Amino acid sequence: MRVFPVILFSFLLLACDNKEESAPAPQVPATPPAPQLPRTCTKEEKAALARQATGIEKLLRTDSFEYDCSLNKAAWNDDEFFRRYAEALNCDMESFLKETFEDEHVIETLGAEEIADDSATARKSISALVNAARDAYTAALAWCTANTQLNSSLNNEDVLAGFRLLLRQRLLQDLFILSGGSQCYWCSGISENPDLESVVKLPMPHFEGCILERAAGGETPEYMKYNSLVTGRLENLVKSYRTFIVDSCYYNMIHTLVGLDQDTTSPETDNAVKAFHAAECAWDTYQKAIATAHAPIYNSFVGGSGTGEFNTRFQVDMLLSQMQYLGYIAKSAAGSPPASPEPIDFTASEDTPEAAEERNNQPG
Repeated sequence: MRVFPVILFSFLLLACDNKEESAPAPQVPATPPAPQLPRTCTKEEKAALARQATGIEKLLRTDSFEYDCSLNKAAWNDDEFFRRYAEALNCDMESFLKETFEDEHVIETLGAEEIADDSATARKSISALVNAARDAYTAALAWCTANTQLNSSLNNEDVLAGFRLLLRQRLLQDLFILSGGSQCYWCSGISENPDLESVVKLPMPHFEGCILERAAGGETPEYMKYNSLVTGRLENLVKSYRTFIVDSCYYNMIHTLVGLDQDTTSPETDNAVKAFHAAECAWDTYQKAIATAHAPIYNSFVGGSGTGEFNTRFQVDMLLSQMQYLGYIAKSAAGSPPASPEPIDFTASEDTPEAAEERNNQPG
């Protein structure tokens, strides 16, 4: 007589299963996807911006093919490159001086004499930078010629064409840093979207980066102090890079590291080393000149409490730029085949007003 209860229990289980299967799924309101705003400009937008640009911004927006001697036989020669380089710097500085010192309140407060002195100082800093950049460029080309002579299989013209692109991009990269995140008060430039990878990659050594992170939360004087400490440490690294290039790449003095049992020397090697030292001395002068040009004047209308901090941080970036450049030199020193540099598109990660507004509207 237990058959009936078993059958009844089975029917109840089946009814429960059917009830669960037929129960409607909970309705979760669908969240519409957030609109994907453009993260950088289109080619057409960049072309329009290039037509409107002046000064350093205009120079940075120039297609690298125009000054790439390795790809373009009709590329700018050295005189044309530095004519445009000087024109860009002077254009921005003159625009800044006009906007700042032609204001009646500024004239009344500072007086004509101080305005004239500050204007002359600013213009002098630009002239010094242009001269120092060209001197470093010329000295570096002289080193490249002496270095190439150590390898008879290399074509000097081809090597120089690639090296010219490397030097020109190095100078433009420094202007990109000057006009971008360095808080320079007088120049135009290209703003990058912080959510995109920067076109300029200058990695900070880990230890020095930690030093700056330690100071980042402090007051401005403390941050300036740590910037100065890091500057000194990077200067020592630059010196060590130069020593390694001479001792190891040219003279094999560090033979225990590279497996050689004797030092090497020749008149040609000595000549290349001499040219290397001359070029590095010229780069040091250039770095001082561009640091001065970063903030050449300071008065009640120009600059502020953060100017010193911005300038010391900019000097750190210029040392990182020099360290990157010396890495390229180490690859080709003593006549090794140089690597062809990749052209740089300084607009690749350009910010847009829409992307900037979206970031500003994010919570927190």
